[in-house]
Parts: sequence; structure tokens; C-alpha cells
Amino acid sequence: MRDAQSMLDQLVAFCGSRIEEANVQEVFGFTSVERIADMADALLARRAVDAIGVIHDQAARGRDLSLFLGDLIGYFRHLVVAVIDPNNAFVELPTEAAERLREQARQSTPERLLRLIDHFASTEAKLKWAPNKGLHLEIAVIKAMQILGETTLSDVIGLLHQAGGAIGTGFESPTGAPAGSSRSEPAAPARKVAPKPGPSSVMEETALTPDRSSGDPSGEAASPAPRSRPKGPLSGADLWAGVAEVMRVERPLFASCVNAAVFAEQTDKKFVVHFARADSFSRDSLLRENNRTFVEDLLRELSGKPLGFVAEIKDGLVQAPKPPIEEEPESPSAAPKTKVAAKKKIVAEPVAVPAAEPKAEEPLEVKAAEPVDPVAFFQDPLIQGALDLFDATLES
Repeated sequence: MRDAQSMLDQLVAFCGSRIEEANVQEVFGFTSVERIADMADALLARRAVDAIGVIHDQAARGRDLSLFLGDLIGYFRHLVVAVIDPNNAFVELPTEAAERLREQARQSTPERLLRLIDHFASTEAKLKWAPNKGLHLEIAVIKAMQILGETTLSDVIGLLHQAGGAIGTGFESPTGAPAGSSRSEPAAPARKVAPKPGPSSVMEETALTPDRSSGDPSGEAASPAPRSRPKGPLSGADLWAGVAEVMRVERPLFASCVNAAVFAEQTDKKFVVHFARADSFSRDSLLRENNRTFVEDLLRELSGKPLGFVAEIKDGLVQAPKPPIEEEPESPSAAPKTKVAAKKKIVAEPVAVPAAEPKAEEPLEVKAAEPVDPVAFFQDPLIQGALDLFDATLES
């Protein structure tokens, strides 16, 4: 309370009877929530030029960059809460800031936000004693963008678990490929290997003789016909079905992620899909930068207009079932089966090994310890050197 009264006295002294938000920011060096949100937008979108421009603007206005970084860390804390618990995340914020934070939460994942907070927290500790705070903050911002673009090991492991069913199904076999199109090779002659010196034995190496399969004499397999994408313009659920069809063919690892999404809403500027809370990893995988760009390119191609891709967690949805793993049927054009000739048994003649004669154990000689002369021990040069070094004497 005493600090608040002191700050109020300073504002009255500088601003008079009318005090506005801009006056408080100017007197105490605070940064507005809108400016912090601009910085967060630039970081999440990895726009380095805009982020460094915000830092230069704050430095030119005489703002304390340490306070600015602390406010940015607090903003990312609100963003993490908004991603995890959207219902209780916007109590402390104004309406406009809460709406902007809600939009940013749709494009973020808790893991990457927590890594950003840890990174900026370590930078904040260094910034207090840094002579050039602007330089250190710019370097921290560039490193933060690199962190956002990294693929973590947990991302790869989780993605493989989610896409396990899609890996087992494989691609559809192209139509029009002739059966048995692989070129058959002639049987290789059998080779005989001479036995190594030692016990007499009979060994013979047999070769694998592949079956000859009837097929195209040219031996060239027909190349698969290129797949055509769905024709546009599409909209709504049909548009998402077209995107899912292309993703299953061109990016089969993400087929299960696409199957978990449910179309929710389409406007002039954005395309919204919903995920069950249990499918949050599928949502995070599609929101990664490379996958999100690919999906937005497909939306623009199939709908004929640019659309932003938005993926949200919707309570009440049931988790999408994982696709079953199907076994691939044997095709006529499969690799030729091989016949293995029966190998002859190895017959070894027993060789008598003479038994070693036992050696007589020699008795161990135990020597008695030689007596130590106390006078000779204390006259040892090392003992005398230690006594001189520590200025010590021996007492009996």
C-alpha cells in the first residue's frame, strides 16, 4: 500500500489531476498489453524483423528492457493457461486482449510455450547484469524462433505411435502393372568349398535356385499412373474430405491425425476443425509449421481462396478410432520364391585327445617379515625431511 501511494504521488506530481494509461506507462516505463501481444505474434509466426523492430521501438522510448522481458514471460504464461484451460484463462485480461490471446492459443502447443518460457527466464537472469541489454534480447529472440522450429524427440515418437496404423496399410498398388514383371535370373551353379584342416569332415555348400516365373520378357515394370487431386472449388465438409484424401496419399504418416479431425466451421478467412481432447497430439502435429503450411496450401487449391487453418480442442467429442493394421496380400508380381536344397549332414570322425598329466603342486614358501630397526627408521631421509619441513620433533 505504501508503494502504491508513492507511485500515485509521483503521477500526481507529473500529470496533475487527470491521469491516463499512457501517463502511467510513460512515467514508470511500463509496456502496454497490446505491444506485448505484438511481440508474441511476431515470435509465434517467426517474423524476426517485426520482433527486433519491437525491441528497437521499446529501447527508443526509454523503456526498461528487463521489465519488457518480464512482461513477455508473463504473457506466455497466460498463453499456456489458455491452451490447457481455456475457461479460466482470461479472467485477469481486458476483453480485446483476451480475444487476441484466445486466437494465439489455437496456434500454439504447451510444450513449445514452456520451452520458450524456460529460454526467456534464463535470458532474464543474464539481462540484469548485461551492459548492452538490447543486444542480448535480440539474440534471445532469434534463439527462441529456432526453438519454435525444432522437432523434438517426443514429437517424432508420438507421431509414430499415432500413425502406426497408417504405416501398416501402405499405398494402394497401381493398376495396370503386369503380373510377374520382374526379370527372372538363371540358376547359379553350385560351388564346393574345400574343408579346413582338422578333423576329417564332409561339407558341401548348396546354392539357392529361384523358380522361373512367367512374365514380361522385357523385364520392365509399368510405372504407376500419377494420382490426380480432387477438383475444386470445394467447401465445408467436402473440402476437408478432399484435404484428408490428399494427405493420406502424399503424407501417409499424418493420415491418422487427419482422420481424428471433424469439420466445424468455414468463414471467408479461416477453416476450423475440432479434435477430441484425447486427440490433442494429432492437433499439435497438424499445427506444426510445415504441416500447417501444407494444409493451408491444399485449402487454397481446393477452395480457390486463401484460408487460415485453425484446429481447436472440443470437449464432448469422442476419440477417433485407430485404423486397423492390414496384412498385405501376396501378389503374383512378388519376388520369386526360392527352393533350398537339402544340405548334407556333417560327419566328423572323433579324434582322441591325450589327457594332460597332473602337475604336482609346489609348496608355497612363506617368508617371515624382517625386523625393523627403530633407529634406522627414524634416520630415514624422508622422515628427516618431513621433520624439518614441519619443524617437529620425535618423543619416545
